[in-house]
Parts: sequence; C-alpha cells; structure tokens
Amino acid sequence: MVKKGTHLNPDFSATIICVVDSLEGIKLNLKGPGIDNQKEESYPIEKSFVEQFNNNNQNYPLGNEIYFLNKIDGTIKALSRTTKLELV
Repeated sequence: MVKKGTHLNPDFSATIICVVDSLEGIKLNLKGPGIDNQKEESYPIEKSFVEQFNNNNQNYPLGNEIYFLNKIDGTIKALSRTTKLELV
C-alpha cells in the first residue's frame, strides 16, 4: 500500500519510482487529459497492475504518479494519476 493522499491534502500522495532493466513490457492503451484520443505504449508491468493502478487513481486528485527509470540508459517513462490504462 502506498499513500494516495486525502481530499484535504492530495499532495500527501506518494510518487513511485521503479528502476528497471528495460522500459519494454505489456502493451497498454493510455487515455486521459493531455492524450489525444488514446495512445498505445509499452510498460514494464504485469497485467494485474492495470486494475490496481486504475482503482487507486479513480478519485482524482487522489492517487499516485509512477516513474519507470531504465538503469541501463537512463531513459524515463511515467504514468500520471489522471491516466486510465487498458490492456491491448
């Protein structure tokens, strides 16, 4: 369990940083503010993560941002608390 803030203090939510060997993984459709219609991307997660992420972030502004840092080349991918995920 990670902190996802409160309605009085949504800034008490945790930001998660995952250090990974590769940013490749399962294909997802990303939807939400800042995404034109939808975008297909690959993330280094398990399928069970999708439901957990969506449930944890359903009551905006509560929720978590997650950053994936590739320890090999330093590249980064992120998922915002406003992003909705769907398996491809």
